[in-house]
Amino acid sequence: MIVNFLNLGMPEMLILFSAFVWAVIFVIAFVKCIANKHFTPIEKAVWILLICVAPFFGAIAYLIAYGKNKKKEPVQRYYGEA
Repeated sequence: MIVNFLNLGMPEMLILFSAFVWAVIFVIAFVKCIANKHFTPIEKAVWILLICVAPFFGAIAYLIAYGKNKKKEPVQRYYGEA
């Protein structure tokens, strides 16, 4: 088996699996953020900065906020009736 060949125990396998899952979440959040066309350049830069500076928190926060292709609602700039 590959586990015996690499001489990995259960703790090492859990660490490798956790690192793999984290890397997948990070890449998905980063790509989705870059591909999101509903953000202004400033909003996109802030999200990318947050994802890169605090990778686990930033990626999870982004996926919770915009994970299921939620469209960002346009901000109503005027309070008068349109």
